[in-house]
Amino acid sequence: MSVATLNYVQNITPPALIETKGEIASSIIVFQEQLYLAIASYQTRKGSNYISIMRYDTEASNWQEMYRSSLLLESNDSDTETPQIANINLQVDFAIFQGKEEVQEALHIHVISPFNYQLIDSKNGVDFSLIYSAQPSETAFVPRQKFISYQQQLYSLPSNTQVLETTAETPFIYTCTSPQSGEWNSFKAAQFGESNQRISNTVVFNNFLCAATENLTQGFQIWKTQNDASKSPSWEPLLTKGAYRYSLNPRVYSMAVFQENLYVASGIANVSSQDTPSPLPCGFELIRLYPEGDWDLIVGKPKFTPDGLKVPLSAMGDGFDEPYNQRVESLVVHKNHLYLCFEHWDGFQLWRSEDGEIWEQVSFAQLNEYHNVTVKGALSTNAGLALLVNVNRTSEMQLWIVDL
Repeated sequence: MSVATLNYVQNITPPALIETKGEIASSIIVFQEQLYLAIASYQTRKGSNYISIMRYDTEASNWQEMYRSSLLLESNDSDTETPQIANINLQVDFAIFQGKEEVQEALHIHVISPFNYQLIDSKNGVDFSLIYSAQPSETAFVPRQKFISYQQQLYSLPSNTQVLETTAETPFIYTCTSPQSGEWNSFKAAQFGESNQRISNTVVFNNFLCAATENLTQGFQIWKTQNDASKSPSWEPLLTKGAYRYSLNPRVYSMAVFQENLYVASGIANVSSQDTPSPLPCGFELIRLYPEGDWDLIVGKPKFTPDGLKVPLSAMGDGFDEPYNQRVESLVVHKNHLYLCFEHWDGFQLWRSEDGEIWEQVSFAQLNEYHNVTVKGALSTNAGLALLVNVNRTSEMQLWIVDL
């Protein structure tokens, strides 16, 4: 196994993220070649709940706060004490979207809190404004996550789907043409076959929108649809039965398009609230789908399929030959390489490949010295590979730039 050499590793965590205690949600995105960080913070302490949107200046190596407001829309008074809430549902997600009536892309920030849903947007990355809000009691208030733009529609996954309570009428994915209106349509579970619990990931591949469903009994499925204005979109399967690993491959953790092929990182499902690794010695698999519809096994155990014997082209078994490497946290393309991040039993690991088949580990002591590091976001930026990480399963978040 080879180990890549780093040019530099830099911790660019802004003070606002370091100093925030209690419940926190954060997200990163690249918009107009700039790195943005959104922070949503909830505390019962006075003046300690807020939404902050920050932009990183790569030349000056510092952060600028572009927007700040209170989670409680009815009161921005810093002396107001935040109500005590038993069950906190705090989320913040970015989306880049251009509707049919808009002349350019806009940056949207979707914020979910126990008090309301807020949609904030910016056309230029400098001026931000609140354009829509809803209360939890309103029908328009539906917690959503993982936004993706496809053919002038914005798609989103429900964030509160209960895996064991799915019915044919359960919304599997939402779509809208204007986020400002708050009007969303939904595709139901029945449109994705039987026994699927939820959609875990979406990606645009080969001009199709692809969705990965979680299936605890039969194995994950990959579905595709093509938006046609002349008729209602329909979904059809691309890959089923967990790539013939069946119930040992029920979940897709991450997907990425690299060199015109779709890479799918999958593994065993963790249904506990803590999402802890399974005690089963069953590592993740990496699969490559081609535009023509066939596929290859890149990392995993050899298996017989209707298309013949599939052996790992990387010559590595599941979990990069370590069966307790189970949960892939991110697949991201950066500088003509495909990067794969996962939590290892003794710390964080980052791997990369130039062709999707030969993999090498990227090692840097600054993050490897931590235990229980989970990656909450990974992005390719002009400054390097940005990693938003949670340290030691606490509320502590850090943002790192890795240049390779």
